[in-house]
Amino acid sequence: MMDPPRGDANRDLLLKIFEVTHWKWNAEIILIQRTANRVADMLARQAVRDHLDYTEWLLPHISILSVIQDDMHPTVL
Repeated sequence: MMDPPRGDANRDLLLKIFEVTHWKWNAEIILIQRTANRVADMLARQAVRDHLDYTEWLLPHISILSVIQDDMHPTVL
Protein backbone atom coordinates (compact mmCIF):
# COMPACT_ATOMS: atom_id res chain seq x y z
CA MET A 1 0.00 0.00 0.00
CA MET A 2 1.20 3.48 -0.87
CA ASP A 3 1.76 5.68 2.17
CA PRO A 4 0.85 9.35 1.57
CA PRO A 5 3.22 11.91 3.06
CA ARG A 6 2.46 12.78 6.70
CA GLY A 7 2.10 16.48 5.91
CA ASP A 8 -0.48 15.86 3.18
CA ALA A 9 -3.79 17.58 4.06
CA ASN A 10 -5.67 14.73 2.37
CA ARG A 11 -3.74 11.94 4.10
CA ASP A 12 -6.73 10.55 6.04
CA LEU A 13 -8.91 10.58 2.95
CA LEU A 14 -6.24 8.90 0.84
CA LEU A 15 -5.67 6.19 3.45
CA LYS A 16 -9.44 5.50 3.57
CA ILE A 17 -9.58 5.29 -0.24
CA PHE A 18 -6.66 2.84 -0.26
CA GLU A 19 -8.42 0.78 2.42
CA VAL A 20 -11.73 0.67 0.54
CA THR A 21 -10.09 -0.30 -2.75
CA HIS A 22 -8.63 -3.39 -1.06
CA TRP A 23 -11.95 -4.66 0.32
CA LYS A 24 -13.41 -7.79 -1.22
CA TRP A 25 -16.35 -6.64 -3.30
CA ASN A 26 -19.36 -8.44 -4.70
CA ALA A 27 -21.30 -6.29 -7.10
CA GLU A 28 -24.57 -6.84 -8.86
CA ILE A 29 -25.45 -4.67 -11.81
CA ILE A 30 -29.15 -4.24 -12.46
CA LEU A 31 -30.48 -2.44 -15.50
CA ILE A 32 -33.44 -0.21 -14.71
CA GLN A 33 -34.97 1.30 -17.81
CA ARG A 34 -35.06 5.09 -17.75
CA THR A 35 -38.77 4.93 -18.51
CA ALA A 36 -39.21 3.19 -15.15
CA ASN A 37 -37.28 5.89 -13.31
CA ARG A 38 -38.43 9.33 -14.39
CA VAL A 39 -36.02 11.09 -12.03
CA ALA A 40 -32.98 9.37 -13.59
CA ASP A 41 -34.37 10.07 -17.04
CA MET A 42 -34.88 13.75 -16.25
CA LEU A 43 -31.38 14.10 -14.74
CA ALA A 44 -29.77 12.31 -17.70
CA ARG A 45 -31.58 14.53 -20.22
CA GLN A 46 -30.60 17.64 -18.23
CA ALA A 47 -26.93 16.55 -18.14
CA VAL A 48 -26.90 16.02 -21.92
CA ARG A 49 -28.65 19.34 -22.54
CA ASP A 50 -26.28 21.26 -20.25
CA HIS A 51 -23.15 19.32 -21.38
CA LEU A 52 -22.42 18.17 -17.82
CA ASP A 53 -20.03 15.32 -17.06
CA TYR A 54 -20.64 15.41 -13.33
CA THR A 55 -23.16 17.04 -10.99
CA GLU A 56 -23.62 16.59 -7.25
CA TRP A 57 -26.50 17.77 -5.09
CA LEU A 58 -26.69 17.44 -1.33
CA LEU A 59 -30.47 17.78 -1.53
CA PRO A 60 -32.83 17.09 -4.43
CA HIS A 61 -32.86 20.00 -6.83
CA ILE A 62 -36.15 21.93 -6.82
CA SER A 63 -36.76 21.03 -10.48
CA ILE A 64 -37.05 17.31 -9.70
CA LEU A 65 -38.96 17.33 -6.41
CA SER A 66 -42.36 16.90 -8.08
CA VAL A 67 -41.01 14.10 -10.28
CA ILE A 68 -39.62 12.32 -7.20
CA GLN A 69 -42.98 12.64 -5.46
CA ASP A 70 -44.81 11.34 -8.55
CA ASP A 71 -42.44 8.36 -8.88
CA MET A 72 -42.89 7.52 -5.18
CA HIS A 73 -46.67 7.89 -5.15
CA PRO A 74 -47.48 4.31 -6.26
CA THR A 75 -45.24 2.86 -3.52
CA VAL A 76 -46.59 4.92 -0.63
CA LEU A 77 -49.55 3.37 1.18
